[in-house]
Amino acid sequence: MHSLEETEVVAASPGEAEDAAQAFADPTRRIWPRLLRIVLLVAFSQYLIIALGVGLSLAATLRYYVTPQLLATFEAITKALKP
Repeated sequence: MHSLEETEVVAASPGEAEDAAQAFADPTRRIWPRLLRIVLLVAFSQYLIIALGVGLSLAATLRYYVTPQLLATFEAITKALKP
């Protein structure tokens, strides 16, 4: 026995000993959800940054190249339809 808690587990009744054994096992099991949460947050953050960059690039391209061509086309149609 290395610690006082382990000594108490041995001295407790069998039902309490199982509960205490699970309590000691829980901290090692809780590491994985925390690690998984960190990995998912990093992956989502990278995805979000890339999506924002691509979206803003697409919006800028539409704004500066496509919109003037559309406006010129509509203005030409408007002039052609005026009596």
